[in-house]
Amino acid sequence: MSRLIVAALLVALCVVALAYYLLRDVEPPRVERLELLERVRKGGVQRVFVCVREGNPSGSATLQLNGTIVEIPLTERSGDLACYASTFNVSTFFAGEGRVAGKLVVRDTRGNTATVDVSFYVNLEAPKIVSVELQRADFGRYEVSARIEDENLREVFILVGERSIPLAPSGGLYRAVLEVLNDTDFTLRAVDRLNLSSSYRGRIEFSRDNPNAAYALGRGLNLSLVSLILPLDSDREQDANEKQFIDLIVEYRSMLAVPAFSNYLWRVVSDGSVSSEELERARNFAQLVVEIYETVLSEKSLYESYVWGYMRVKDPVRTADYSSNLALKLGLDGSKTSKAVAKALAYYGIAVVDRGLPENLEELAMLVEAVGIEGYGSKLVDFTPITFHSTEGDFAYVIDSGRDAWMLAKHLKIINDTGFNILKHPEMFEGLNGKIIANAYSLFDAEYGINYAEQFISGRKLRPTDNDVWDLIMLQWSLYSNKAPQLGGGGKLYNRDFPWYDSDKLDALYQDDNTRRQALFFLFYLDNGAFDIEAAKRFELLVDPLPREVQEDLYELISDSRSQSRIIPGYRINSLNDLLKWIDLVTYEKKLIDEQTANKLKKEIATIPFGFIVTGLKGAKTALIQAEREYEAISKLYPDGKIGRWNEDPRYYYYGWLMDRQNHGLSNTVYQYTGVKIDEYKTWPEFIQLVNQRSAIDQYITKNWKYWDLVKFVTGYERWNHVYGMDEMDEGNYITPQTLRAFGFPMYFVHIEPTPVGAAAYEWVVSLPDYIAEGMKASFNDTIIVGPANGFGLHLCKDGILRDGIKELFGFVGGTSLYRQGEIVWANCGLTSNIRFYFTRKRY
Repeated sequence: MSRLIVAALLVALCVVALAYYLLRDVEPPRVERLELLERVRKGGVQRVFVCVREGNPSGSATLQLNGTIVEIPLTERSGDLACYASTFNVSTFFAGEGRVAGKLVVRDTRGNTATVDVSFYVNLEAPKIVSVELQRADFGRYEVSARIEDENLREVFILVGERSIPLAPSGGLYRAVLEVLNDTDFTLRAVDRLNLSSSYRGRIEFSRDNPNAAYALGRGLNLSLVSLILPLDSDREQDANEKQFIDLIVEYRSMLAVPAFSNYLWRVVSDGSVSSEELERARNFAQLVVEIYETVLSEKSLYESYVWGYMRVKDPVRTADYSSNLALKLGLDGSKTSKAVAKALAYYGIAVVDRGLPENLEELAMLVEAVGIEGYGSKLVDFTPITFHSTEGDFAYVIDSGRDAWMLAKHLKIINDTGFNILKHPEMFEGLNGKIIANAYSLFDAEYGINYAEQFISGRKLRPTDNDVWDLIMLQWSLYSNKAPQLGGGGKLYNRDFPWYDSDKLDALYQDDNTRRQALFFLFYLDNGAFDIEAAKRFELLVDPLPREVQEDLYELISDSRSQSRIIPGYRINSLNDLLKWIDLVTYEKKLIDEQTANKLKKEIATIPFGFIVTGLKGAKTALIQAEREYEAISKLYPDGKIGRWNEDPRYYYYGWLMDRQNHGLSNTVYQYTGVKIDEYKTWPEFIQLVNQRSAIDQYITKNWKYWDLVKFVTGYERWNHVYGMDEMDEGNYITPQTLRAFGFPMYFVHIEPTPVGAAAYEWVVSLPDYIAEGMKASFNDTIIVGPANGFGLHLCKDGILRDGIKELFGFVGGTSLYRQGEIVWANCGLTSNIRFYFTRKRY
């Protein structure tokens, strides 16, 4: 029985064991909810909350992280839902900042375990911005240095608006350079690898550090120019003078391209301050530089519009810079200067920089002093174009202002060196300006002028620096100025209605600027040729003892390139040696002269110009000297002197000239001029008697202008005063016009086409003062022409000219053109026009 009971118990135990085995809890807890903080800041607590499905939950769960175990107690149970919760200071368990990882382990009482991988960041701490320093490194450049503590620091950068500027580690600091040109707010941010960041807000006080630069930029000054005023910010203050100085720079900023100006301003600010005197001088200089530059630019534009070739301003800035430096050499920043001074400096700069003429500061100083004289100085440097109105389009003589201003400065100095203080007589400035313009044109610009002749004869090109050029210029000054009251010539016979030496009077008599300048041009024009009266007289004396046939032959050979010897048939000369050989042939073969006479003849003949015409510089000098001799001779005769074997009034020859022209195709012209018809007289005295009885143009001018009588006297005298070898064309080309100028009459020629047989192709015209010119226009209306410079003469009797069949009428100033035959340079008979302006034009 007992065995059965034991057996039964064993069976029961086995059944129970089998049932326990089959029915025991083998399922691990099922995690349904897990909450923990992903990021825990340093000193902060982690909160863990986990709920599992488990019928037999254990009393705690464990958090196994980086070898550290944190117990999480069971806090709630409802049915089979068990929840564990705990908070703990992560810093207690973890010393460093970073990510910890491990497992959350939840067990039940049956030994079943559930694990969940977990990780989170602990001890999180934003980078610590310990310090930020802002240091001004340079203008507009600030160095930012920051000390930042963080073991996981990833980047440091600065935000300025939308810009991000990184800071680089250097020497335990993070550094960057900010470039700013105004007051600027910025934010410095430090970010670690865990995306924690710290910020620092700062401000760059640019205007406080650079008050002058900030003001300049605010006024719109370009950054590239601001460096000019940086020294003023060395004390980080701005005073009233500095502010006005910056205003000046902004106003004249376009002139900073001129080195002389920018360098000047730099010298002012280099000591870090601007005095009241420096400010005033800077204002003076700034205005002067502007006017210099504008003048240079204007001349450049003018040359490019009208002139092709040598007249150029290549680099206006370079020229203006040179001129501005000249102003400083002369101390012209010390006071305000006139625009005339700026023009003088600009023109002189063109002369030196663009024309290659040498600088002479003493001459320039005198020019500047002269142009600074109020009321007169501007006239001295008026080099605007002179316009000659023409039916075929106006002709403008564009003046080389650089060259002429340089010559004017030299002219003033030479005049002053003669002992005459020209600066005390500014009323002469306008006349001197016109003289230089006319002289320079005659010497260098005229197509058939003095330079042309010199180049043709010898290949020489004249320069304004040549000594013999100045000998000529000063010769004209000496001869013309000796009639000026300022030099004691006020009592001399002269056309006082063209007082070139006194602009106050001249401006009243010739009120239009252009007309007045035309007249000055015509007065001071220098001919490039002359009939050599003295040479002709020497020739006459030389050949006087010779046999008549030798006289005539020699005259033909020396005066006409087309002539052949009659003594030695077919013999022509092409050189001086040919002429000397001819003398030998006449001496030794023909036996017409003895050897002694021949030797004297050969010696003297070499000094006689062919055709008795001298050209080039020598011709121009001869013209002036001869005209002065003629002036002296006529002055002794006027008004009642007589000439000729019959003691005739020189005016008779003036009327004889008119009678000649009336009888050679210009009957209507002379009738309009004198009121005498061609069929009313038969003799010269009858013609003169009728003229004295009539009232026409000649009589009107005679009655209303006292100097017309002098014109008639001079032209009549020269019509009579012919020497051996001189013909009517020589007198008309050279002697009469050159003598008229010596008496103070501006003159030019008027050409007619077609030219009637026996008449002259061109005749002289002289300038009339306004009161005569206007009176003639009112009296004769459009039946006459008053030309440039108020010019009038026989060929400007419009009605008569047209009735005489003239189709073309033009005024001109002319020059002697040349040609070469063998080795001999000959002058053409007629003058060739340089400046030409039409009154009527023939149409083909």
